[in-house]
Amino acid sequence: GLVNNGAFNLSAGATGRLASGGSGTGTFNAPATAVVEWTAGTFTLDSGSQLNGAGLYRIAGGTLAFNTDVTLANLELNTTLGGLGTVTVNTWMDWTGGTMNGDGWTIIPPGATLNVANAGAVILATRTLENGGTVLWTGANISLTSAAVITNRAGALFVTQGAGALIYGGGASSRFDNSGTFRKSVNTGTTTVSSGAFNNYGTVEIQTGILAANGG
Repeated sequence: GLVNNGAFNLSAGATGRLASGGSGTGTFNAPATAVVEWTAGTFTLDSGSQLNGAGLYRIAGGTLAFNTDVTLANLELNTTLGGLGTVTVNTWMDWTGGTMNGDGWTIIPPGATLNVANAGAVILATRTLENGGTVLWTGANISLTSAAVITNRAGALFVTQGAGALIYGGGASSRFDNSGTFRKSVNTGTTTVSSGAFNNYGTVEIQTGILAANGG
Protein backbone atom coordinates (compact mmCIF):
# COMPACT_ATOMS: atom_id res chain seq x y z
CA GLY A 1 0.00 0.00 0.00
CA LEU A 2 0.87 3.67 -0.19
CA VAL A 3 1.95 5.64 2.87
CA ASN A 4 1.58 9.28 1.87
CA ASN A 5 3.07 11.66 4.42
CA GLY A 6 4.18 14.15 1.78
CA ALA A 7 2.58 15.50 -1.41
CA PHE A 8 1.00 13.38 -4.14
CA ASN A 9 0.82 15.75 -7.14
CA LEU A 10 -0.98 15.08 -10.41
CA SER A 11 -0.92 17.00 -13.66
CA ALA A 12 -4.11 17.82 -15.56
CA GLY A 13 -5.47 14.71 -17.27
CA ALA A 14 -3.40 12.30 -15.16
CA THR A 15 -4.70 9.50 -12.91
CA GLY A 16 -3.36 8.21 -9.61
CA ARG A 17 -4.75 4.75 -8.83
CA LEU A 18 -4.35 3.26 -5.33
CA ALA A 19 -5.04 -0.47 -5.45
CA SER A 20 -3.67 -1.81 -2.16
CA GLY A 21 -4.86 0.47 0.62
CA GLY A 22 -2.54 2.46 2.87
CA SER A 23 -2.63 5.58 4.99
CA GLY A 24 -1.11 9.01 5.41
CA THR A 25 -1.09 12.52 6.77
CA GLY A 26 -0.10 14.17 3.50
CA THR A 27 -1.85 15.92 0.63
CA PHE A 28 -3.27 14.87 -2.72
CA ASN A 29 -3.33 17.61 -5.35
CA ALA A 30 -5.58 16.92 -8.34
CA PRO A 31 -6.22 19.82 -10.76
CA ALA A 32 -9.18 19.89 -13.15
CA THR A 33 -9.40 16.72 -15.33
CA ALA A 34 -7.06 14.77 -13.02
CA VAL A 35 -8.35 11.75 -11.08
CA VAL A 36 -7.29 10.12 -7.83
CA GLU A 37 -9.03 6.79 -7.37
CA TRP A 38 -9.04 4.06 -4.74
CA THR A 39 -9.79 0.62 -6.17
CA ALA A 40 -9.03 -1.92 -3.38
CA GLY A 41 -8.06 -2.27 0.25
CA THR A 42 -8.55 0.29 3.01
CA PHE A 43 -6.88 3.68 2.81
CA THR A 44 -7.00 5.88 5.93
CA LEU A 45 -6.70 9.66 5.79
CA ASP A 46 -5.22 10.70 9.13
CA SER A 47 -4.82 14.14 10.73
CA GLY A 48 -3.26 16.63 8.30
CA SER A 49 -4.56 14.94 5.14
CA GLN A 50 -5.93 17.15 2.38
CA LEU A 51 -7.65 16.43 -0.94
CA ASN A 52 -6.99 19.57 -2.98
CA GLY A 53 -7.85 20.84 -6.44
CA ALA A 54 -10.76 20.81 -8.89
CA GLY A 55 -10.14 17.23 -10.03
CA LEU A 56 -12.10 14.10 -9.17
CA TYR A 57 -11.60 11.87 -6.14
CA ARG A 58 -13.18 8.45 -6.79
CA ILE A 59 -13.85 5.63 -4.32
CA ALA A 60 -14.24 2.82 -6.85
CA GLY A 61 -13.21 -0.13 -4.68
CA GLY A 62 -12.35 -0.87 -1.08
CA THR A 63 -12.76 1.70 1.70
CA LEU A 64 -11.62 5.30 2.09
CA ALA A 65 -11.65 6.10 5.82
CA PHE A 66 -11.68 9.78 6.81
CA ASN A 67 -10.23 9.95 10.33
CA THR A 68 -9.81 13.70 10.02
CA ASP A 69 -11.98 16.52 8.65
CA VAL A 70 -11.46 16.95 4.90
CA THR A 71 -12.90 19.40 2.36
CA LEU A 72 -12.78 18.57 -1.35
CA ALA A 73 -14.38 19.73 -4.58
CA ASN A 74 -15.63 16.59 -6.34
CA LEU A 75 -16.25 13.06 -5.07
CA GLU A 76 -17.58 9.85 -6.61
CA LEU A 77 -18.58 6.99 -4.29
CA ASN A 78 -19.25 3.45 -5.44
CA THR A 79 -17.99 1.33 -2.50
CA THR A 80 -17.33 2.51 1.10
CA LEU A 81 -16.72 5.89 2.70
CA GLY A 82 -16.08 5.64 6.43
CA GLY A 83 -14.31 7.10 9.42
CA LEU A 84 -14.80 9.57 12.23
CA GLY A 85 -14.15 12.77 10.29
CA THR A 86 -16.39 15.30 8.55
CA VAL A 87 -16.28 15.18 4.75
CA THR A 88 -17.40 18.40 3.05
CA VAL A 89 -17.97 18.27 -0.73
CA ASN A 90 -17.99 21.81 -2.10
CA THR A 91 -19.05 21.28 -5.74
CA TRP A 92 -20.59 17.90 -6.53
CA MET A 93 -20.77 14.33 -5.33
CA ASP A 94 -22.05 11.26 -7.20
CA TRP A 95 -23.23 8.38 -4.99
CA THR A 96 -23.67 5.51 -7.43
CA GLY A 97 -23.33 2.59 -5.01
CA GLY A 98 -21.99 1.33 -1.71
CA THR A 99 -22.04 2.59 1.86
CA MET A 100 -21.32 5.67 3.95
CA ASN A 101 -20.59 4.61 7.51
CA GLY A 102 -18.69 5.52 10.66
CA ASP A 103 -19.45 8.19 13.25
CA GLY A 104 -18.53 11.12 11.02
CA TRP A 105 -20.58 13.49 8.88
CA THR A 106 -20.88 14.00 5.14
CA ILE A 107 -21.86 17.59 4.32
CA ILE A 108 -23.20 19.01 1.06
CA PRO A 109 -22.98 22.78 1.62
CA PRO A 110 -25.05 25.52 -0.06
CA GLY A 111 -24.34 25.66 -3.80
CA ALA A 112 -23.18 22.03 -3.97
CA THR A 113 -25.04 19.01 -5.39
CA LEU A 114 -25.29 15.36 -4.41
CA ASN A 115 -26.50 13.04 -7.19
CA VAL A 116 -27.81 9.71 -5.90
CA ALA A 117 -28.10 7.68 -9.12
CA ASN A 118 -27.80 4.22 -7.62
CA ALA A 119 -28.73 1.09 -9.60
CA GLY A 120 -28.92 -0.92 -6.35
CA ALA A 121 -29.58 0.04 -2.75
CA VAL A 122 -27.08 2.34 -1.03
CA ILE A 123 -26.58 2.34 2.73
CA LEU A 124 -26.12 5.12 5.28
CA ALA A 125 -25.01 3.44 8.53
CA THR A 126 -24.38 5.38 11.77
CA ARG A 127 -23.19 8.39 9.73
CA THR A 128 -25.00 11.73 9.32
CA LEU A 129 -25.62 13.08 5.82
CA GLU A 130 -26.36 16.81 6.01
CA ASN A 131 -27.58 18.65 2.92
CA GLY A 132 -27.39 22.42 2.65
CA GLY A 133 -27.47 22.47 -1.16
CA THR A 134 -29.31 20.10 -3.51
CA VAL A 135 -29.78 16.34 -3.43
CA LEU A 136 -31.10 14.80 -6.65
CA TRP A 137 -32.14 11.20 -6.00
CA THR A 138 -33.01 9.30 -9.18
CA GLY A 139 -32.02 5.75 -8.28
CA ALA A 140 -32.98 2.78 -6.14
CA ASN A 141 -33.46 2.50 -2.37
CA ILE A 142 -31.59 4.41 0.31
CA SER A 143 -31.23 2.34 3.48
CA LEU A 144 -30.69 4.06 6.84
CA THR A 145 -29.41 1.91 9.69
CA SER A 146 -27.74 2.09 13.12
CA ALA A 147 -28.88 5.62 14.03
CA ALA A 148 -28.06 7.11 10.64
CA VAL A 149 -29.49 10.57 10.03
CA ILE A 150 -30.28 12.55 6.89
CA THR A 151 -30.70 16.26 7.59
CA ASN A 152 -32.09 18.60 4.94
CA ARG A 153 -31.27 22.10 6.18
CA ALA A 154 -33.46 25.18 5.92
CA GLY A 155 -33.11 26.53 2.39
CA ALA A 156 -31.89 23.19 1.03
CA LEU A 157 -33.62 21.02 -1.58
CA PHE A 158 -33.95 17.22 -1.53
CA VAL A 159 -35.59 15.93 -4.73
CA THR A 160 -36.68 12.37 -5.45
CA GLN A 161 -37.37 11.58 -9.11
CA GLY A 162 -36.96 7.80 -9.16
CA ALA A 163 -38.69 4.68 -7.86
CA GLY A 164 -36.55 4.22 -4.75
CA ALA A 165 -37.73 4.01 -1.14
CA LEU A 166 -36.28 5.20 2.15
CA ILE A 167 -35.73 1.94 4.04
CA TYR A 168 -34.95 1.90 7.76
CA GLY A 169 -32.79 -1.00 8.92
CA GLY A 170 -32.01 -2.52 12.29
CA GLY A 171 -30.21 -1.06 15.26
CA ALA A 172 -30.86 2.26 16.94
CA SER A 173 -33.43 4.61 15.44
CA SER A 174 -32.56 6.32 12.19
CA ARG A 175 -34.40 9.35 10.88
CA PHE A 176 -34.86 11.92 8.13
CA ASP A 177 -35.10 15.53 9.38
CA ASN A 178 -36.44 17.99 6.81
CA SER A 179 -36.16 21.71 7.53
CA GLY A 180 -35.87 22.67 3.85
CA THR A 181 -37.88 21.38 0.89
CA PHE A 182 -38.45 17.69 0.21
CA ARG A 183 -39.89 17.34 -3.29
CA LYS A 184 -41.29 14.33 -5.15
CA SER A 185 -41.45 14.93 -8.90
CA VAL A 186 -41.20 13.27 -12.36
CA ASN A 187 -41.90 9.66 -11.29
CA THR A 188 -45.64 8.96 -11.14
CA GLY A 189 -45.27 5.91 -8.91
CA THR A 190 -45.03 5.63 -5.13
CA THR A 191 -42.09 6.80 -3.04
CA THR A 192 -42.19 4.98 0.30
CA VAL A 193 -40.76 6.03 3.66
CA SER A 194 -40.66 2.62 5.30
CA SER A 195 -41.10 2.12 9.06
CA GLY A 196 -38.87 4.98 10.24
CA ALA A 197 -39.12 8.59 11.35
CA PHE A 198 -39.63 11.35 8.78
CA ASN A 199 -39.63 14.64 10.70
CA ASN A 200 -40.89 17.58 8.68
CA TYR A 201 -40.12 21.08 9.94
CA GLY A 202 -40.04 22.61 6.46
CA THR A 203 -41.98 21.90 3.27
CA VAL A 204 -42.96 18.65 1.54
CA GLU A 205 -44.00 19.03 -2.11
CA ILE A 206 -45.71 16.12 -3.88
CA GLN A 207 -45.81 17.19 -7.51
CA THR A 208 -46.65 13.79 -8.99
CA GLY A 209 -47.48 10.28 -7.82
CA ILE A 210 -47.73 9.15 -4.18
CA LEU A 211 -45.58 9.73 -1.13
CA ALA A 212 -46.35 6.95 1.37
CA ALA A 213 -45.21 7.65 4.93
CA ASN A 214 -45.40 4.20 6.51
CA GLY A 215 -43.47 4.92 9.70
CA GLY A 216 -46.42 6.09 11.75
